[in-house]
Amino acid sequence: VGALPTLLTAQVAFNKLNKFALAPFKAEFPRPQAFPNWQTLELRNVTFSYQDNAFSVGPINLTIKRGELLFLIGGNGSGKSTLAMLLTGLYQPQSGEILLDGKPVSGEQPEDYRKLFSAVFTDVWLFDQLLGPEGKPANPQLVEKWLAQLKMAHKLELSNGRIVNLKLSKGQKKRVALLLA
Repeated sequence: VGALPTLLTAQVAFNKLNKFALAPFKAEFPRPQAFPNWQTLELRNVTFSYQDNAFSVGPINLTIKRGELLFLIGGNGSGKSTLAMLLTGLYQPQSGEILLDGKPVSGEQPEDYRKLFSAVFTDVWLFDQLLGPEGKPANPQLVEKWLAQLKMAHKLELSNGRIVNLKLSKGQKKRVALLLA
């Protein structure tokens, strides 16, 4: 029963994908490689901040060698997802530069740089109303208990069964999603 919303969302997404009617894969499709033999990826004094939030990361100085395994470790809201978005070219730094083999990555053709990465990001979509079983309003005592358990009582502002502030980090949104599950 708890998985029903996820399954319904997956069905909607699947139906939308089916509408694309993509051409079947052919081995001869061209696959341009703008950076076929790169060896180092470097972030020099890279900073980033969100416009609607006081949160920022940086300056980041990091060099990654081809073939290295990288783990991003940190608490919720510490900037792990933001760093991943910067590394993959999905976010542009506000200052500093990203270099590939010592050459700045061009902002004019970001798709060539992005083709270097394969990433799966898990985004959580939250609605502002807290619902319990069978679509009825959630039990306030149970919500408070789980907010404390998930260490979110100080981060999540509630009013009349609604979430007032949805400006949370991705990790915090995942914890709220656990609360709602």
